[in-house]
Amino acid sequence: MRAAMGDLTRAERQLASHILTHYPVAALGSIAELARASGVSNPTVVRLCQKLGFKGYPDYQQALRVRGGGDAGVTAGQA
Repeated sequence: MRAAMGDLTRAERQLASHILTHYPVAALGSIAELARASGVSNPTVVRLCQKLGFKGYPDYQQALRVRGGGDAGVTAGQA
């Protein structure tokens, strides 16, 4: 996620920053909770996950759980 920051929109960077700052709790709640807490829309959460190579937010959450929550910046290729 950190490596992709330069390619993200302002809202996506805001979301990524929130996830990295409040990890792991931020990324394990619902999409609506994450969007609200980070001040972005639900579609922004989905777009960020897709830019990281995941099908969507549930796929991203699953990758975090599989990795044991070790790195919020995981991308699909690392899961």
